Amino acid sequence: MNIETKSALELVDPDVKELIPRDYWLGKPDIALKGKRQPVRQRSDISSYQGGSKINITVPPVMYYGKNAKLTFNGNVTPSTVPGTYDSFQFPIQTIFSRVRVYVGSDLVEDIESYDALVAAMSQSWASTLKGDSKFNFDEGIADQTLRHLYSGNNLRYSVDLRLDSLNGFLPLEFMGKALRIELTLNRPADCLESDAAAPDATDELTEVYLEYHKMTLNQDFRKMLIDSINAGTYVVPYTSWAHFENQWSGNAFQTEIPSRYRNILRFLGMQREATAIGSWQLDSFTRYAIINYTSLSLKINNVLYPEDKNTSLASDPFQSTLARDYNVVMNKWSKSLARQGDSLQYFDPGPLERAIVAFDLREDVDDAHEVYANGVDTSRAGSSYVFQLTSSVAEPQTQINTYTQYESTMKITAGGNVEIVY
Repeated sequence: MNIETKSALELVDPDVKELIPRDYWLGKPDIALKGKRQPVRQRSDISSYQGGSKINITVPPVMYYGKNAKLTFNGNVTPSTVPGTYDSFQFPIQTIFSRVRVYVGSDLVEDIESYDALVAAMSQSWASTLKGDSKFNFDEGIADQTLRHLYSGNNLRYSVDLRLDSLNGFLPLEFMGKALRIELTLNRPADCLESDAAAPDATDELTEVYLEYHKMTLNQDFRKMLIDSINAGTYVVPYTSWAHFENQWSGNAFQTEIPSRYRNILRFLGMQREATAIGSWQLDSFTRYAIINYTSLSLKINNVLYPEDKNTSLASDPFQSTLARDYNVVMNKWSKSLARQGDSLQYFDPGPLERAIVAFDLREDVDDAHEVYANGVDTSRAGSSYVFQLTSSVAEPQTQINTYTQYESTMKITAGGNVEIVY
């Protein structure tokens, strides 16, 4: 059997320049096998989609490799019947999707509700210097309002990372005899567009929707090893996903039980959104967080506080250095230049609208590689509790609290292509 031993840093064969993905490592992390990539553009089920409809993209049973996979589409906004000065998409552009699902065959692998607010929170991990007036952020769309208003009606082409971990690795669909299906639910226009018309009724349309990925041609030795592993019931595909929960808050103290029960939770995000901005056609409604007056915050998991000494110094932190730094650490998997430019984050700028995202890093190891697994806090055992707590120096008006828990999951693939989801 032709198996080449590679170090963890040597991902490309220097002689033939063939890709050796980390996802292909079998057994010890330094064992890798060769495969050749072929780019594929998989078109969606129909030619055009309006707000509120569902997009389905089906990948046939091939050797699927999704590292750097992207969704591409044309997006266009038709102005209101009696337009104001603008009718346009929000930033980031992915807020047009309210829910995303991934299926392998009939098995639901990943399901993220309120996906729009999650990607909006993630979009803040781009330093504000990358959101300049003339910048087009390929993963996020157009940050500058003037340019966004100008181009949203021009049937512009977008190319985005869906940030679905189950799509980012290797899936031996050919040996499973099953297709991979992505289902994207589009928000209603009133819930995802922005307008200053007196009675907004703008609509949006997506066309030319494709999933762009690679299919692999594997050598015979590796194919045999895959089949043997699947038949033995030892082939697993680790990935992470997000569970959403929301609640309402008014008053000085907020406490809610988070109903997420998983063997390993890695990250927590919480955001206090202005209730009046939700579904309102307002500018930046997905990144319009309530003015914060927090005096303390914590997670309490299985009667253990995170952090151990509850953070009660927020009232004396007008520049939000604590919240911003915690957010930067939690977002390290997706961030761009935060290590050097975290102080310039657009939505952590101090001022009359002090806005922030509460973030907790619950990982035992900051390495997100698949070699590091069982890397978080267990909330799945009987009697487990998972409580989010906030206190404010003023009585808060009615606001919405959106929370997201990132957890580890595993697809176990067995003989006959059967899939068992373990989390």
